[in-house]
Amino acid sequence: MKSSAIVLFLGTLFLTGARAQTVVTLTTSASSIDDDIILDAEGNLYGSNYNGSAIFKRSPTGEESTFTGGLNTPNGLAFAADG
Repeated sequence: MKSSAIVLFLGTLFLTGARAQTVVTLTTSASSIDDDIILDAEGNLYGSNYNGSAIFKRSPTGEESTFTGGLNTPNGLAFAADG
């Protein structure tokens, strides 16, 4: 049984083409965003705080502002097809 599990594991690595990933730091400043990140066509990043009440907007230059507030743990952010 143990050898079957090892063979299955190694086969999975081989078939999926396990590769190293590149990690990139997008910002070094603190952010209120820790959940549900989406981008708009202009490169603005929108996100929420997991236990918060607002959606935040971060511009490509790194400026962060509150996009909207008064929400109850906003989650599942998305844009409509027309923006």
